[in-house]
Amino acid sequence: MSVRPKEPVKSKVGTAKEKDWYWQESSDEEEHDLSQLECAAKMMERSVVLDRKKAITNDFLFYEDPADKFRGDKGTLLPLWKFDYEKAKGLPVNALCWSTRYNDLFAVCLGLYGCIHEDREGMLLFYTRKMPLFPEFIFNTDSGVMCVDIHKQLAHLVAVGLNNGCVAVYDLLEESKQPIYTSTASSGKHKGSVMQVKWQGDDSDGNHRFISVAADGRVVSWTLRKHELAFSDIIKVPVMEKVPDDLKDDIATVGTSLDIHKQNEGSFLLASQSGTIYKGSTLTPSSFQEAYDAHFFKTVRCVKWNPFHPNIFISCGLDGWVKVWDERINSRSPLFTFDLTAEVTDVAWAPYSPSVFAAITSDRKVHVFDLSVRTYEALCQQIVLSKNRRPMKIEFNPFHPFIIVGDDQGHVISLKLSPNLRKKPLPHDVVLRQCIPLFHKCCTQFCQVTWGWGTIIQSLHPLVPKRALWGSDCYTSSTKANPGDHVDLGVSLTSPSPATLTSVGSVLLEKARDIIEPIIIPQFHQHTPNFLFLDDNAPPHRARIVTARPQEVGVPHMVWPAMSPDLNPIEHVWDQLKQRLDDRTPPPRDLAELRAALVEEWNALPQDNIMRLVRSMRRRCQAVIAANGGNTRY
Repeated sequence: MSVRPKEPVKSKVGTAKEKDWYWQESSDEEEHDLSQLECAAKMMERSVVLDRKKAITNDFLFYEDPADKFRGDKGTLLPLWKFDYEKAKGLPVNALCWSTRYNDLFAVCLGLYGCIHEDREGMLLFYTRKMPLFPEFIFNTDSGVMCVDIHKQLAHLVAVGLNNGCVAVYDLLEESKQPIYTSTASSGKHKGSVMQVKWQGDDSDGNHRFISVAADGRVVSWTLRKHELAFSDIIKVPVMEKVPDDLKDDIATVGTSLDIHKQNEGSFLLASQSGTIYKGSTLTPSSFQEAYDAHFFKTVRCVKWNPFHPNIFISCGLDGWVKVWDERINSRSPLFTFDLTAEVTDVAWAPYSPSVFAAITSDRKVHVFDLSVRTYEALCQQIVLSKNRRPMKIEFNPFHPFIIVGDDQGHVISLKLSPNLRKKPLPHDVVLRQCIPLFHKCCTQFCQVTWGWGTIIQSLHPLVPKRALWGSDCYTSSTKANPGDHVDLGVSLTSPSPATLTSVGSVLLEKARDIIEPIIIPQFHQHTPNFLFLDDNAPPHRARIVTARPQEVGVPHMVWPAMSPDLNPIEHVWDQLKQRLDDRTPPPRDLAELRAALVEEWNALPQDNIMRLVRSMRRRCQAVIAANGGNTRY
């Protein structure tokens, strides 16, 4: 029996070239397996964290505070996740920025602000609400990170500004932890801390651009070219007048905040340390278009355009004031002014309503306002941090009803807004359906006599006597330093009402006692049935003590729906009265002289002007109807 000899077993790897190919293929497979393992480990980690935070996730998704039904318009903030990183403790949060593409991703800037020679390391962290215990991305920097902006379309591109004056661009898709672009001394580096960066639209060649402002007062546009970061100086913040002429070239005014117009990217707002806000344009960089003396020589911490209304912006400062402005009107007079009695460190508009904003103050409170519900009173004032922490920044999530707040210890907390704080405005067609029938009714009812009242606050500033008078219709404020006065005035075809001055603390009682009984009700009896009472929805006008007596007598009242155009003809009378007071020489020196001047100028107003305004009411209503609730020439 013959046995077939065994053939030698061939090796799986033959020649040297085959061996190299084999080991390369094996290493590629191992790397591929490791990447899959890393992805699986992250998914498992997230699942474990979400399970541990299940109660918070359920609150975020499903809980609605039932007590809101009994609070009227008031609301609360419900604490949710806390974001902290062990190595970032002790570093203040200088900026927060949400990604508009990924609704749960946000950036946190950390680092100390101050002398460049004593600068410490900083951090740029990226968190998601699905993983609050550890950042998704961590970038360590040689200097404190002062500001950040995530590109709106390309969410992987992130621009930052550093305390040492550099700007840098990071790419989250790159494995390297180093920036893909950075400025140097030879390429336009700032000479002070970079306070704000904002992405602009691409240039004509398709290159990405962003803009920055820093402590050296320079506003610079940066362009991301193929192999370099090109810069172009736009304008510089004007030096304060109190700086001596021989030092104006050496002492710069710090630019503290910057925001680009939501519709016109060439227009921007620039806040300064001197308390002034400047409106500029990249198309006319030689000078600023407008200057707003906003916060009386106190640092403006933040300025932001309204995301819905192209002419409205908001500012806050260390003087404790939040101010809402309209760029179309006198730059000296804000639309609304809010005294929050503590340094305001940041303010933010809500992404779901043009009338909602939130502010954070140094006394650890978050203040949430809705101007369409209560014009001068916050719907929520809530302490959100412990005593040993100072709030720094606040931001709304662009998709979900919660906010994040960063403090000076490197922590970020999230808070859910209760239903009363996140009411969305009615759709335009719904508002029209509500308003236009009322205006039609007004056109048919309006006959001979119209009454209207308004309110103005006087306050004297010792340094600015010509600006002793300012205010807004139905604006009341009461502080220890500035008690103010409340003035009620009425107009009709026959004669104006006497000027009634009351203290802020007794507005409602005085209005009911000194205006309704002796003035409005007798006028109603005299001119019935050709009498229609007209006022707006200011809180003092809607108090029960004010409305009860006219309803009892049967005074006809024009319904004034919320968020409707202000057609009250007395608004023009206010303008005439303010102008007459501003033209007085010499101006009133104290509150007593101001009261006397107010009564004197009111009594001197020509009745012919008032008659023309009252008779224009029918045309005003018809113009609103013709414009479908839009803007009119009135």
